[in-house]
Amino acid sequence: MSQPSGGSNGASSQVSGGPVVKRDLFSVAECEQLLELPIPWEEARLSGQDKDVSAAQDVKTASRRLIPLTNEFTWIYQRLGHLVKGSKALGLDITTIHAPLKIQRYEQGGFHRWHNDIANPRYRDRKLGITVQLSDPDTYIGGDFQFFDYPDPISIPRTIGCGAIFPAYMVHQVAPVDSGVRCSLTAWVLGPPLR
Repeated sequence: MSQPSGGSNGASSQVSGGPVVKRDLFSVAECEQLLELPIPWEEARLSGQDKDVSAAQDVKTASRRLIPLTNEFTWIYQRLGHLVKGSKALGLDITTIHAPLKIQRYEQGGFHRWHNDIANPRYRDRKLGITVQLSDPDTYIGGDFQFFDYPDPISIPRTIGCGAIFPAYMVHQVAPVDSGVRCSLTAWVLGPPLR
């Protein structure tokens, strides 16, 4: 299993044609603050699946918190904006970060099978995906965020506060969590649909 190498002192790095990784996008204290937000957990849904959650159980098992774009949470959106700017948007035409953001929680047995973020025609304006590691990697086993790469997937570093931004068409997954709980912040950056 390969991993993108990160620069020292939190510098960004990129796998050729793949994700841009920034190891210290959020501090440990900020990640803890995000996990303690007074927003209720709800069962996660697949994109475009607003009613029948149970049909998604073979594709994704997780819970989520939705973070609205309000004054209280502007700092989170701004931080993600710095990642987008630092990645030079991976050369894509972009307009905005989609609201709401999500904090995803994968408990033992939780996963999100291989997918991309633009398969549903309703979401062709998604240009970039963002994931930020919120959990201490020593508190869970499994649950790696991976990009499809033959013969071995590419795993994003599990460092707390590590962020990755990637083209929404890249196939990725959250591998099953064997024990413990893995939490991450996820977002999409929107723009004109790819042609």
